[in-house]
Amino acid sequence: MGVAIAAVVALLLRAGAGSASAGNRNTDLAEEVSDMRALLESERQDWESERTRLERDLSYANPRAEQVESELAPCVDAAESAAKELAEAVEAGAAEALAAAQAPPVAQAPVPLAGSPSPNVYYACRAAARAAGAAPVYTEQPGCGTHLDRDRDGIGCE
Repeated sequence: MGVAIAAVVALLLRAGAGSASAGNRNTDLAEEVSDMRALLESERQDWESERTRLERDLSYANPRAEQVESELAPCVDAAESAAKELAEAVEAGAAEALAAAQAPPVAQAPVPLAGSPSPNVYYACRAAARAAGAAPVYTEQPGCGTHLDRDRDGIGCE
């Protein structure tokens, strides 16, 4: 299209220049106008051809784009769902952590050491204490009594 405009400008400039007779000038101008029309028609056909090609390409591209979009839709839905679940899990975890941080500490009962008798233990005799693996038993330990400490030295089941 730019070539056609340049040719029209050149034609107009030539029309005003020169000292040829008016008849020759008219004939020359008529030929140039005819050439310009042919050039413009050629340009129009080129543009029309390009437009047709682009429309054809678009007609092929649109169904493919729709197909790709329909294939990707489940993936997009799954990703959005996973992101929502993750956000909810993070939010729940943060709320739990905040609640745990703000809650007063819970006192826990001491766990008896392995081999140490529980506070509610009772040994009927020295043999029972030995069988339980508690011998010797000291007076400050649960389950010790005077019946286990013959010599009253604070150590039973000696």
